[in-house]
Amino acid sequence: MPISQPTETDVRLIELVLSMAHAALDEGKAGVGALLAWREEILTIGHNRYYETRDRTAHAEMALLRQMAPRIDGMSDDERAELCMYVTLEPCLMCFSAMAMVGIKRVVYSALSEDMNAEQWVARDLTARDLNPILVRGPMTLVPGVRREEGIRLLARMHKTAGNVAAHANP
Repeated sequence: MPISQPTETDVRLIELVLSMAHAALDEGKAGVGALLAWREEILTIGHNRYYETRDRTAHAEMALLRQMAPRIDGMSDDERAELCMYVTLEPCLMCFSAMAMVGIKRVVYSALSEDMNAEQWVARDLTARDLNPILVRGPMTLVPGVRREEGIRLLARMHKTAGNVAAHANP
């Protein structure tokens, strides 16, 4: 299962996503953010769109994939494999599956699934690390816990942390 260390670009882009997610929270919107990049180019950035749409499937990753669908559809398999999704929170089963279907091969995220409370899980104890090795289109490179403490603070602002936040802050 490919787990990678973050690059300087990863840190810079996850900080941008975390900042955008905090701004969304400040505006009374959902505070899970995502950014889709291709070859160091930011294609789009956004956040969970539930409050705007009342669509419970409008997670940040799903919103970006829907927005970029025409461009992604026009890419070759090799080009799609160069897409990278940056997320403030480890992707859920739905989002992770959608990214696999699209052909994304790299996902960078801040807070881990185990950092959030049980009500936020889609499937109990099922994480990206568990799903990754069995993906039909091949595993993705996962870059977990980038600026994890800040991701946990974001979860805390939404009252969605698991137990003692300080206990989870150090991977």
